[in-house]
Amino acid sequence: MLLRSLTTSSNEKIKDIVVSVKVIERLFGIMNEGYNDDCLSVLLNLLKNNENLQRDFYKRDYLVRLRNLFRSYLFNDWSQQQTNIRIILQVTNELLAARKRSSSVVE
Repeated sequence: MLLRSLTTSSNEKIKDIVVSVKVIERLFGIMNEGYNDDCLSVLLNLLKNNENLQRDFYKRDYLVRLRNLFRSYLFNDWSQQQTNIRIILQVTNELLAARKRSSSVVE
């Protein structure tokens, strides 16, 4: 997972390939099994500056799944989930910043 995170953080071609294999769905599946820190970090790296993946993220309602994951961390042993909460907030920030960038280009 760490290798994938490092690779996807800087390689645009790999990010595009990853989108085609529906990695987001797989990451959420793995997160449901409890391997959250690594998956959330990979998700954050994939979403950074990747408009296609960000659109797919919104289109497939992954934001709702991310919200539900966030809520589960808040209400189930918050003290042990602080890292996951921080990464989810970073993912949300990246999505909002990307939306702001794209809307300012349109105006």
